[in-house]
Amino acid sequence: MFYVKKVTAVALFGVLLGLLVKYVNGCDTFWCGALTAYALWVVVNWYDALVLDCVWFCHDKHFVIPGTEDMTDAYHDYGFHIKGALIGMALGIPAALAAGILFVFPNIPPSL
Repeated sequence: MFYVKKVTAVALFGVLLGLLVKYVNGCDTFWCGALTAYALWVVVNWYDALVLDCVWFCHDKHFVIPGTEDMTDAYHDYGFHIKGALIGMALGIPAALAAGILFVFPNIPPSL
């Protein structure tokens, strides 16, 4: 069941990224769409890992969940966030390919 949710989420993000790069960036080929979608995915992924997780989350006391105050060392584990970003890069590949598939069918109306 867990994998079904991940596959569904990756496919949904792929379609959303595909629509974004098709109608905002103007890509019109499979490779332009897939590579642009992957570039967007990687930028957002690393912004999340470095800025939001490592800089903000790891150092803001407001993010400590009540009852987990003794886990402050775990909150400062930068390796966990970097490893998650690397996994995110791997998950971005099928999403980018799903985005590129939208360009194989050139007559998708922009109202989707």
